[in-house]
Amino acid sequence: MDVYDIGRVYVYLLHGDKPVCYYKAEIEEFLDPNPQWKWIEMTNDLAIGKVSESHKAGILSVKISIHDKTKDGPISFDKFDAWKKPPPKRLNCVKVRVYLF
Repeated sequence: MDVYDIGRVYVYLLHGDKPVCYYKAEIEEFLDPNPQWKWIEMTNDLAIGKVSESHKAGILSVKISIHDKTKDGPISFDKFDAWKKPPPKRLNCVKVRVYLF
């Protein structure tokens, strides 16, 4: 068994124990051991119906790396620059008023 047997990566946004939004991608997108922050756009799960409009599903910033331990052996992620830096600080909230005509 290797990482390609996984097939896809799923990221879920939960409300309680129910997944209300999700993101799916192929495993190849996350094989880099030194990844950068990536913005992912969530998709609302219409079967649950908690988020009815797709533009309200959300956008997340994630850094994910998947390593095939059976093929390549153990890895120490702290040797890579991407994992040495602390996560970015959250920006302050700003109010903006726009008048469109």
